[in-house]
Amino acid sequence: MQRSFEHIFGCMENDKLEAERNGSEVQYLVKCSYLEIYNEQIMDLLEPTSGNLHIREDIKKGVYVEGLLEENVQSVRDMISLISRGARSRHVGSTSMNKESSRSHSVLTTMIESKTMNAAGVWQMKSSRFHIIDLAGSERSKHTNAVGERLKEAGMINKSLSALGIVINSLVDISEGKTRHVHYRDSKLTFLLRDSLGGNSKTLIIANITPAFASVGETLSTLKFAQRAKLIKNKAVINEESSNTIQLLK
Repeated sequence: MQRSFEHIFGCMENDKLEAERNGSEVQYLVKCSYLEIYNEQIMDLLEPTSGNLHIREDIKKGVYVEGLLEENVQSVRDMISLISRGARSRHVGSTSMNKESSRSHSVLTTMIESKTMNAAGVWQMKSSRFHIIDLAGSERSKHTNAVGERLKEAGMINKSLSALGIVINSLVDISEGKTRHVHYRDSKLTFLLRDSLGGNSKTLIIANITPAFASVGETLSTLKFAQRAKLIKNKAVINEESSNTIQLLK
């Protein structure tokens, strides 16, 4: 995550220097939000007292979380500080397999807006949304010895991961030319990530696996999950707007 932020802010600095050399100007605005999905409830990790938040859908904004706090960030240090603050509010618990097991999925969203003045003196605006999702691992209760609240959490985690797998399979079928209804609304996770999975985006999955023989079943299912995700085909285009471009378009 830190290397991702270093790359993003490094590209911004390079763009500013390049624009300066060319006699133009570029401005950036970076905002972040950080949430977790715990037992199918959405919690704001930057404002833990806000309670259960709701997902809304808007024609212009797309899918968004109502009332989610967004903070402006200026540097990599700001980003790391924001993540550290949010991580302290995450639901974690101890199981037989993991001393500090994540009991929720977390979604860090970075919104980047840029304004560039071109040679014709026209401002061109671009916007992008960068999600980093930390999925809680699927669990088998016989390995984790989960009981009570831990068992309930594991059940909700596995249910949302199963919904994600079904969505990915449907998107792969669509990529192969088949007609499928994609069940995004079956879980909060898939509904929130609708645009990231099958919309105007590029998607990358990092699979964390273990060489331990005792976990060979989980390792194999994780690799198959990632293999299927690689078959999704999206055509991402730049979100760009221009103002006062009538002369330019003529």
